[in-house]
Amino acid sequence: AHDTVCRYNSPVSKFRPQVGQRSDVLYWKIRRDEKEYGVEGQVASRFVMLKEPRKFWMFGTPADWSTNTFKGKQIIWATGSVGALLYGPSYGRYMLESKRALGSPSGGHKFAMDVLSSGLCTRVDLYGYTAKGSAKYFNRGRTMNLVHIMGLEHWMYRTAMEQELMCVYD
Repeated sequence: AHDTVCRYNSPVSKFRPQVGQRSDVLYWKIRRDEKEYGVEGQVASRFVMLKEPRKFWMFGTPADWSTNTFKGKQIIWATGSVGALLYGPSYGRYMLESKRALGSPSGGHKFAMDVLSSGLCTRVDLYGYTAKGSAKYFNRGRTMNLVHIMGLEHWMYRTAMEQELMCVYD
């Protein structure tokens, strides 16, 4: 058992026997159409994280803004400590050295680094992350968007594992 279970807001109902239903922290990507995310009405029992701070101002209410809550749960913000050390400079350096004009972290990668940099925990175990090319465990036929630099992200996961910050289970 884990001390805290964080979920990226994606469908889990048909995977419940494998992944359970506990969600202490829910990481909200929040899209206007909510086609794949939040469709099962997932609710965090303790905290919410938002992929981008601007989503708080877009989808929160004045009551949320005054209490730093979202959907009635306290928001945990990524502080940038781990992100500043591992995530940002690595992506930026790679973009500069490879002369790539486009490249952005995948949502799952940003989620993992945000959880670490929030200060909520000192180690993250990741399940449902795959090196086999599928972008979503619940839609194995979908491939990763080419704007994401997967080789770099996997290198960053291995670096985090070497530093005992993370363990990735494929």
